[in-house]
Amino acid sequence: MSVQDNTKISVLLVEDSEDDALLIVMELRGGGYKPSFERVESPEDMQSALEEKQWDLIVSDFSLPSFSGLDALKLYKEKGLDIPFIVVSGAIGEETAIGLMHEGAHDYIMKDNLARLVPAVLREIRDAGIRAERRKAAKALEKSEHQYRNLFFSINDVIIVVDSNRNIVDANQPALRNQFGYELDEILSRQTSVLYANADGFERVGTAVSNLQQLSSGKIMEIDFRKKNGETFPAELNAMKLFDEHGGVVGNLGIIRDITERKKSEDSLMASEREYRALSQQFITLLNSIPDPLLLISRDKEILWANSGAAKAFDLKPEGKMNCYNIWHKSDKECRGCPVIRSFESGQEETSIIPTGDERVWDVRAFPIKNDIDEVVNVIELAIDVTERQKLQQKAMLVSQLASLGELAAGVAHEINNPNAAIILNTQLLVDDQDMVSEERADILGRIIGNSERIDRIVSKLDDINHLIDIIFN
Repeated sequence: MSVQDNTKISVLLVEDSEDDALLIVMELRGGGYKPSFERVESPEDMQSALEEKQWDLIVSDFSLPSFSGLDALKLYKEKGLDIPFIVVSGAIGEETAIGLMHEGAHDYIMKDNLARLVPAVLREIRDAGIRAERRKAAKALEKSEHQYRNLFFSINDVIIVVDSNRNIVDANQPALRNQFGYELDEILSRQTSVLYANADGFERVGTAVSNLQQLSSGKIMEIDFRKKNGETFPAELNAMKLFDEHGGVVGNLGIIRDITERKKSEDSLMASEREYRALSQQFITLLNSIPDPLLLISRDKEILWANSGAAKAFDLKPEGKMNCYNIWHKSDKECRGCPVIRSFESGQEETSIIPTGDERVWDVRAFPIKNDIDEVVNVIELAIDVTERQKLQQKAMLVSQLASLGELAAGVAHEINNPNAAIILNTQLLVDDQDMVSEERADILGRIIGNSERIDRIVSKLDDINHLIDIIFN
C-alpha cells in the first residue's frame, strides 16, 4: 500500500536508537510519504516537542534507557491529542501489547516486521481525520443546538412539543411561565389537556391535527386556554405534525400566541364600525331631509352621491351614471363658468346663478373637500331653487319703478299747474278790463305765451318719460 508522492507528514519519534529511527523514516518514505521528523528520548524532550509543534504521527519505542512507551503514551494522553500513536518495539509480549492498546495506543509493530508500518499509518491517519471531522461536526451540532435552544427560549409565543400520545415533552421558558404560570417540570409528561380551557378545545385540535397519522400542513385555530391560576384567555394556536427522518409521525408541535389584546382591539374596532355606520346613517338621513339638491361630485364631474332632494329635482336614478353637466344643461359638455370646476381649481367655495331649460333659476354653491395634503378630491354642490325669489325681486323692482313714476307724475302736475294758473289769470284780466291800454295788454299776452311755451316743454318731457315706461314694461 502506498500514498501519493507529495504526501507530507510530521513525525515525532520517541526512540533512543538513531539507526532504528532512520529505518522507520526510510520505511515511511518507501510507502510514499515525505516525512519531516524529530527524535526524542526523554520526557523533557518529548514535552518540549509536543508544545512547540503540531504533529501528524507519534512512533514510540517501548523500552528506552530513561523512558518507556507507557510513559510516552501517558504524556501523549495528558496533552489530549488525537493523532496516531504507534508503538514499534524489538521485543514485546502480546499481553503487554494488548495492555498498550487498552491504554490508548493505536497499534504496535515489531521492528522485524516494519512492512506493517505504512498500512498502519495510513489507516490511523485516516481514522484520526474521521474522528476530527466527527468532533468538528459534533461541535457544530452542539453550537447549532445551543443556538436553537437560545432561539427556542427567546420566543415570546409558547411552543409546546408533545409526543404521539399528546404528552408534553418540552416547552420554552420564560414564555410558558409568562403566559400560563407553569414551570416546565410541572407539565412535563402530562397531557396537553391541562392547558386547554375546556374539553371541546382539546378535542377540536385533536381532530384537526394531533390525532392524524399522516402528513399535514398544520392548522391555525383560535382556542381558549387556561392558566395555572384558572384564568382563561383566547389564543391563536398553530398546530402541526412532527416527523422523523423516514416520514413517520413522532409527535406534534403547537405555537400558542395570546390574542387577548388583539381580541379587545377587534371588539373595539367592531364597536367603532357599528357606531360609525349608525352615525353615517343618521348623517345620510339628515342630508336627505334637506329639501335642496345636494350632490357629491368627483374630479371627473361624475355624481358620486345625491340626496333625495337632488334625486327628486333632477329625476336621478340610483343605477344611472351621470355627470353634473347632464342635469344642468342636458349636455355632454362641461358648463362654462361652472362653480364645481372653479372650486376644483381654486380650492375655495365658488357660487353661480344657473338657469335651466325648465324656466327655473338655481343658486349653485360648490364646496371643496380636501385630502391630507390639501388636494381637492371631491366637491359638494348645493343647489337652491331661487326661481320664485327672482320673480319676487322683479315684482319689487317694478313696484319701486311705478312708485317713482307716481312721484314723477305728481311733480309734472305741479309743474303744469303753475303756468296754467298764470295763463288763466292773465286771460281773465284781458276779459275783465276792456279799457286796458295796448302796452299793458301786450305785456299780459307775452306772459300767456311764455307760460304756454313752458307747458309745451313739460309735455315734451312727458313724451320722453312715456318712452322710458315702454322700455321698462317691455
